[in-house]
Amino acid sequence: MSITPVFDELAYQRWVYQFLRVERRIKLVCGESVLVSLLGPINTSDGPDFLSARLVRGGEVFAGAVELHLNVQEWYRHKHHCDARYDAVILHLVHGHTKEPTVRRADGTDVVNAVLAMPETAPTESLGPRNAK
Repeated sequence: MSITPVFDELAYQRWVYQFLRVERRIKLVCGESVLVSLLGPINTSDGPDFLSARLVRGGEVFAGAVELHLNVQEWYRHKHHCDARYDAVILHLVHGHTKEPTVRRADGTDVVNAVLAMPETAPTESLGPRNAK
């Protein structure tokens, strides 16, 4: 019998927070590179995972929220495509592989996807409480 490590969105959130404090440039699913100039604070309430993020993409600065999921389908499973609180999301980070370049917001516009795969040995020190979504 194989043992699978326990992995959840909270562990992923902690890892992303630590990773993006060091590595600021990430690759979007579409192949384009984006600079995360500011991740912003962790949201300890309902809504997107990080607030007040700033991204530089193609020389243009974008400000808004960042949402994390284990895979791209969770955006729809959690009904973010029907929830106006997620219309401020400018980046959707997923752990699992996807070829889908975007997900759809409630306002009908798209959010770009990026895949950041957390290594099995990544540290996930506590960053405080987080409400389950």
